[in-house]
Amino acid sequence: MNIVKDGVAVIFIFKEGSNVIEQWTAAPDLLGSLSHFYIPYFDHPIHKEFLEAKEKGMEFFTKTIPFEEKNRMFEWLFEYSDYKYFSDDAKKWLLECESFTRSDAFAKNSSIFIPSYTRQLLSENEIDTLKRFARVFEQAYVRFLDLQKAEAQAREAQIQLALERVRARTMAMQHSEELQDAAILLFQQLKNLGVHTGSCGFNIWDKEEKTATVWMSSAEGGLQAPFKLPHIESEIYQQAFKAMKNGEDFLVKEVAGEALKKHFDYLLRVPVIGDVIKNLRDTGYAFPEKMIYHFVYFNQGYLSFHTHEPVPEVHEIFRRFGKVFEQTYTRFLDLQKAEAQAREAKIEVALEKVRSRTMAMHKSDELMEVGELLWNQLTRLGIESLSSGYVLIDKEKKIGWIYAPNPATGKINDQIGVLHTETKEMRSVLSSWEKQEPLSIIEMDEQETIAHQTFIAERSLHFDGSILQWITAEQLIALSPKRLFLHNFNFKQGYLMIVGGNRLTEEQIELVLRFTKVFQQTYTRFVDLQKAEAQAREAIKAIFTRPCSWRNCIHAQR
Repeated sequence: MNIVKDGVAVIFIFKEGSNVIEQWTAAPDLLGSLSHFYIPYFDHPIHKEFLEAKEKGMEFFTKTIPFEEKNRMFEWLFEYSDYKYFSDDAKKWLLECESFTRSDAFAKNSSIFIPSYTRQLLSENEIDTLKRFARVFEQAYVRFLDLQKAEAQAREAQIQLALERVRARTMAMQHSEELQDAAILLFQQLKNLGVHTGSCGFNIWDKEEKTATVWMSSAEGGLQAPFKLPHIESEIYQQAFKAMKNGEDFLVKEVAGEALKKHFDYLLRVPVIGDVIKNLRDTGYAFPEKMIYHFVYFNQGYLSFHTHEPVPEVHEIFRRFGKVFEQTYTRFLDLQKAEAQAREAKIEVALEKVRSRTMAMHKSDELMEVGELLWNQLTRLGIESLSSGYVLIDKEKKIGWIYAPNPATGKINDQIGVLHTETKEMRSVLSSWEKQEPLSIIEMDEQETIAHQTFIAERSLHFDGSILQWITAEQLIALSPKRLFLHNFNFKQGYLMIVGGNRLTEEQIELVLRFTKVFQQTYTRFVDLQKAEAQAREAIKAIFTRPCSWRNCIHAQR
């Protein structure tokens, strides 16, 4: 149809509320393939007249400008618009053209623009044809906008469904340990939306905020073991820390080449994640040459998403998932607080039962019953052990008399004497008690465990000092874990003993320390009763050994 005069045809797209024009150019000889540009508003007569014509609702606009004015226009475009990406040959050709004539057929959202650099004007028939093409393209573009809108609505529905699934899982959380399940679901929903990340995770600031505890996703779809990540050593995490301090809610950081290699070398030195990096290197894993880190901040920490390519179209999705995870973590904190309160209530009830039983003691031999109750309450609170009980120390003989309930019955049947001077472990226990340290913890390897259990089986004592054959060494070793932990919580007259195959947690240690204080009260009550019973016996003895003065009185009356 010979409407295109100098081998160039252009479609302009107008965005409502924007003064930036989207340009699609077909110019095989000048630019090669179909090219896509953005043209910002610029103060040039021909551009202003072009925009005014569109605003007035004109169907067609044409204008020719001379050489000097044309070059001023193109020099501005080469510097401030996407025309800067033209080849040097294309720029040279445009600047050498004798003039510039534009012919535009307008529609509501678009226009078709035919430029001429040789003063060739369109005929009336060609103008009518160009207008018809502009109307047809407008119909196509409106259809495109409708489809784009429908796709955006469908996409939004998918995103809302994914977010709602995470919200629902959050609200269904009944225990704080369900946080990991909610986090895994969040990452799965993000993946289902077609957002591909090399890895992702959530990071919770520690109290001083310079270190975060990190839970990263695993290749299997779960979470890796958490680890502590300082934010004052690696440049990447220094910037993440700075952004948090500045109150930013989103940060994107691209790292590549030598800087990325240096970052992975740093992670090798970080416990837990360092082992993961080392294993990947040992198996020949090809690490990416570029990574884009996305940090989405919330009050207690941030989500991190790691991609291998820029994904600006996903940034808003990252932000929205960050807000949902903040709700999730707030729910977790609420549950954690409620669980701590419920746990504290259980502990107080257990302590009160021991206190009440202590105050109800009327005879010293009830001490064993209180010991059984104490063991029972500790067991109910989750203190699992191979053996536990209380030990009373004979200062003179350096013997510890163990009162440990039978796990099968919960009853203390007899006391077992253990010399605290014959092995290094028992000497350590005795030394800690003599210093009245709050507690001592002794960890044994397999050989030390065997030697210790052999000693307990073969050297335990009756109350009269004879050897107590209560179990063989082989039987006791068979019952024992391979590695033994002795936990001893000291009080004035002895210590509470927790023996098992695992080290108690800090929370469990605090719990047993509280029970130790209560048992100290119990034993003080026991000593008081023992003293009162001894005084009573002495009083009765005195009555029956005193001269019978009432008989003398009778004889005197006779």
